[in-house]
Amino acid sequence: AFFVAPLFAGRLQQKKAVQVATLAAMAIAALIEAAAPNLWTLIGMRFCQGILVGVLFVEAMGRIAVIHRARFGAFSNGLFVSATTLGSFTSRFLPPSLVDEFGIKATFLVLASVLLLICAAVHFSPVPEVSTDASREPAVPAAAAFGQRKAFVVEYLLGFCILFSQTSIWTYLPVRLARAPFMLDDRQLALMAFVFLLGAVSASLTICVTRNDLSRSAISLFFGCAAVGALMTGTFNLYAIA
Repeated sequence: AFFVAPLFAGRLQQKKAVQVATLAAMAIAALIEAAAPNLWTLIGMRFCQGILVGVLFVEAMGRIAVIHRARFGAFSNGLFVSATTLGSFTSRFLPPSLVDEFGIKATFLVLASVLLLICAAVHFSPVPEVSTDASREPAVPAAAAFGQRKAFVVEYLLGFCILFSQTSIWTYLPVRLARAPFMLDDRQLALMAFVFLLGAVSASLTICVTRNDLSRSAISLFFGCAAVGALMTGTFNLYAIA
């Protein structure tokens, strides 16, 4: 699925090819996972899906930029991040419930069916035409082009720091809270997933507060809050950690 599905991208509608091919590959991988003969096959397919998720995420952000242009691009991206956060929260509870109720194979089949439906929705959804005539675009001075490249590097580093800190804390906290002096059980640790609901709300509210423009001071404030929150996870007060 990982290597073959992208070959069909050229036959699909332009501007959706990568998205449709990626979703199709993930759906086919889920079907293979349902019939995985051993654990290593399952791990390998999940690894491939993990690679494809990054591609799909970037393509989705690009699709938002094409459809909504600059005026609503930031707000749309905020809603997109909010939706992915809500999906992360749902994934903590829904798949285990499906596995307990229907089994692992049936759960993978449900996942494959949902991915195929989303794949079809993306393929048949309209995308506004965007002019590709380079002659209509003003020339970018060398200094401005260097500034843009520098801005992209900064955005990349900011994104790396955000997800690195979030994933690190999320991995570290359950191990710490399961030990003394907290001694939380698995069900209590699962309640930590409710934190994702705050992210689902704050992602869209951020755009409203900053008026669609993330200034340097706003970004500094957000990273400052994240740093304080990360330090609070090292305390011995369960309410402060929460």
